Amino acid sequence: MKKFLILFAILLTCISISPAAFADTEDAQPVWIGSWMLDRVYEFASSENPLELQPENAASLYAESSNIYTFSPDGSAEMVMNDGGEKLFQRGTWENSSGMLRVSMDESDPVMELFPSEDGKSLHRYWKESAADSTYHDLDFVYTKVPAGSWKMTQVISTEPGNEPKVLDPESAASLYSESSNVYYLFADGTASVSLPEGAEESGSWRCHTDQVTLTLSDGFEMIFEYDAETETLHRYWKDDTPDAMYKDLDFVYLPSRD
Repeated sequence: MKKFLILFAILLTCISISPAAFADTEDAQPVWIGSWMLDRVYEFASSENPLELQPENAASLYAESSNIYTFSPDGSAEMVMNDGGEKLFQRGTWENSSGMLRVSMDESDPVMELFPSEDGKSLHRYWKESAADSTYHDLDFVYTKVPAGSWKMTQVISTEPGNEPKVLDPESAASLYSESSNVYYLFADGTASVSLPEGAEESGSWRCHTDQVTLTLSDGFEMIFEYDAETETLHRYWKDDTPDAMYKDLDFVYLPSRD
């Protein structure tokens, strides 16, 4: 009888934790949640040595490189087309088909199938054509994640060569943290704005290529960031090689903002 009660208790414990375990699995978001842009196109995609095509030599293949696709957790999708300065919005849906992303933007358009890379850092759309006279036969369109959203600078790290990286104290390095109250908004249509203290605001635009993000404000001022999609972090690096510089190498770190 005692052995039976022990086994019964173990069974109850397993039952009580199983729903939570399944819930964690069900609640996990697919890797494609977020915003994406076409970054590279490869010919001979199925070979051991795919050839990266350059935009200047394959302009038609990069025609959508300024478009931004956004996939939301609720199954909705949005594509913002940047057509000669005009913004065109198209909304649709996505579904998970055994780990493949199937996107339907319009009933008259074919479904777009995207395959996540093993590391989840890119999405791939494949195209094949067997006709001998075709210019291209085996293409891989590679989409990378872009930092559409709002961002705020949270840390400044000294990264001088030969020394361990050190997070600088806002109180002793107040001038370096002067922009920590700014909020940078990178909108899915390619426009941007910066919310400054006391209600001031600046407008601009942004673009992304691979991991580099360029923010251009209306007065022509540019800020260049490196985007780490895996940690959802923007980094702006600064160097000063003058001998008497107080700081030589700095890493300004930006995280998603709730403001």
